[in-house]
Amino acid sequence: MMKNIKGIVFDMDGVLVDSEPIHIDAWNEVFSAFGHYFDTEWFHQWIGVSDRNFTLKIVEQYHIPTDADALLKEKRRVFEAKIAQGVPAHVGVRELLPSLKDLKLAVATSSNRTGAMMSLQGARLFDFFQSVVTADDVANHKPNPDCYLKAVDAGHHGDPLRRRPAGRSQ
Repeated sequence: MMKNIKGIVFDMDGVLVDSEPIHIDAWNEVFSAFGHYFDTEWFHQWIGVSDRNFTLKIVEQYHIPTDADALLKEKRRVFEAKIAQGVPAHVGVRELLPSLKDLKLAVATSSNRTGAMMSLQGARLFDFFQSVVTADDVANHKPNPDCYLKAVDAGHHGDPLRRRPAGRSQ
């Protein structure tokens, strides 16, 4: 069965890296400036939704008196500061990926490129993947399948979409 498989596309947050608690901490740090705090269970309803769509909904729903773009920019700043100290890979991921070395491996994520690259590098997983497709690479975010389709297409056509963020090295 494995001989017919040519590649695998992985989601990142919550699958490869245990970054969901870091995302929640970053959001709550930002929300605290507006008198809001949300528990982990509340955030579960938003897993898989792009940060952009999440921010637009939350600003509207909770009448947060700021622009959604400014709120998202601040969340990304806080998140990147937190993951700069490293982010854990999920249990078993570092053991699994080397066994898949004969396949084309890709990441498809609704995270932005800088956050995704920092997460993969911080978890020491970046070098296992030939392609990394982020929310910055597609027009339609999850739940639309665009990032997954683009990751599959990149694997077929050699377009790696694997760029590191400017100013960052491994």
